[in-house]
Amino acid sequence: MKCTMLDTAVKVCYAPHKTRHLLVVTSSSRLLKLDSITERLLSEISNIHHTGCTSLDVSPDGRHLSTTGDKVVKVWDYHMRLDLNF
Repeated sequence: MKCTMLDTAVKVCYAPHKTRHLLVVTSSSRLLKLDSITERLLSEISNIHHTGCTSLDVSPDGRHLSTTGDKVVKVWDYHMRLDLNF
């Protein structure tokens, strides 16, 4: 019998109201951006942290996203085009 690991949600965050986005970090360190009305997957970023993400938040103006993990805080452009730390 083959055993597979389930990828589960470990952190969930609603983005500012105007975007209607639900952000989910999974146990495999993926960040999923979902439309909270249609439930459609809008984007997926893999390996946002090597050992897992422990926190997730969006700035009040919706321009930045912060994640923590690997003993570091990362600040991202909300649209995930740029990790502002590197």
